[in-house]
Amino acid sequence: DIIGILNSDDFYYNNDVLKLVAETLSDSNIDACYGDLLYVDQNDTSKAIRYWQSSSYEPRLFGHGWMPPHPTFFFKKSIHDKFGAYFDLQYPIAADVELVLRLMYKNKIRTKYIPQILTKMRMGGKTNQSLGNMVKQNIQVLKAFKKNNYQASPLKFISLKLFNRLGQYIKREQYAK
Repeated sequence: DIIGILNSDDFYYNNDVLKLVAETLSDSNIDACYGDLLYVDQNDTSKAIRYWQSSSYEPRLFGHGWMPPHPTFFFKKSIHDKFGAYFDLQYPIAADVELVLRLMYKNKIRTKYIPQILTKMRMGGKTNQSLGNMVKQNIQVLKAFKKNNYQASPLKFISLKLFNRLGQYIKREQYAK
């Protein structure tokens, strides 16, 4: 009844996450939910590297480099059935962004932000492996914006995204060993 996308080496923050998600999505007025994500060291998952604090959804935020972290994003199967909620492989490094944008912005599903860490993600994903991959991902995000009729200034998007990401490294201090 509920679909979530968890990377193969990531894990839920605690044993209550799926119960919380199920309770949240039991509300017939909510189609999807998401929360915060803690990036951790690949080998020492107790070592916090980056804290991705999300927020309640506002359409303008995508243009500021915001999106809910996809390993914390859960949606009802009925949303998948209605909108074909698959990754679009035209965006190999940004398929998660395109999917969430398509569901939240283009199809206006009803979401709820859960203000707590739901998932721990190990550092070392494809996007962050090189500067070239980061550039490719941002180009793919801008193409996903166009595909989904989302208007955003590329310069504003890139600059605000960088500013936001830097803040995530500072916020992680409260979770560091």
